[in-house]
Amino acid sequence: MRSYELCAVKLSDLDFERKTVFIPKKKGKIDRYVPLSPLLIRGLKKYITTENPQGHLFNSQVSKAGESRGLTTNGIRWIIKENRSKIGSSKQITAHTLRHTFATHLLEYGVDIVSLKELLGHAHIEMTLTYLHVANLPSGSKFSPLDKLYD
Repeated sequence: MRSYELCAVKLSDLDFERKTVFIPKKKGKIDRYVPLSPLLIRGLKKYITTENPQGHLFNSQVSKAGESRGLTTNGIRWIIKENRSKIGSSKQITAHTLRHTFATHLLEYGVDIVSLKELLGHAHIEMTLTYLHVANLPSGSKFSPLDKLYD
């Protein structure tokens, strides 16, 4: 998901039974559900039990009135920067880099481009097609359609 979508995730958007998180319409103007892996669900449940977030899944600051606020995109940038230094990487890593890497790996694991479009929340397939250029896809066996005509 996009970083601003992550910031907006509310506890009520999580559905551990269906293993999904609801992402309301934003940039692509399409509501969508993103799958949650069992491993991620386990981690989120532990986080929720330990941190007891209110409203948003990831809380950051508290308003002057004492209301909790959701994590901000600046907060995400700070978290990524802090953790990049811990792993000793000199590579430029952003939230969008992580999104792009996720999409590329899905293509490499065989997810079709239409499903990827829906997962990423793209309004137009052309945006999703850009991921094909960087994915390391197996070329498969080349054949002529005539070879398959009588199979």
